[in-house]
Amino acid sequence: MDSLTEMISGLELDQVLTIVRQLRADGFQQGTDFDFTFKPAVMSSMSYETISERHTVFHFYNPELATLFALKYS
Repeated sequence: MDSLTEMISGLELDQVLTIVRQLRADGFQQGTDFDFTFKPAVMSSMSYETISERHTVFHFYNPELATLFALKYS
């Protein structure tokens, strides 16, 4: 089975959850059609500089859904 991953940078958690709720409302099931991981920004405790930017990784188990997602949210 083919699968694809899409990464979106800079979204707040509430924005990501809105996208997830929309995917579910469109009839897609988390764990079957897609999964996601929200990664908050990582800051250096010494210099308070950003080490890693906030981003979300969406993983799609159906390439067609990944394409639709990319067209809608990229």
